[in-house]
Amino acid sequence: MISTNPLNTRRSPKLPKTDYCYQAPTLAGNGGRCFGTRRTSFRAISQDYFKNEAPQSFVTEAALFCVIVMTAAVPVINSASALLHLVRAFAIL
Repeated sequence: MISTNPLNTRRSPKLPKTDYCYQAPTLAGNGGRCFGTRRTSFRAISQDYFKNEAPQSFVTEAALFCVIVMTAAVPVINSASALLHLVRAFAIL
């Protein structure tokens, strides 16, 4: 039995929004961009970061990295030494 209740009707999915500012690229150099202010590219932003800001914090980050590596290396060396003592103890039996 088919229901005629208007609350049971299916709604069509919403269509995606259309970019009305789109212009097809041409050989004349239009490039398909909208007219207006041009935003800086992600590449330009990252180049600016690596040129100006990254060298300032490199020494601090490298020193902190060395401290973390040394802190992690101590337990690894201790566990290797304990494993060596265990193997020697079982080798005697």
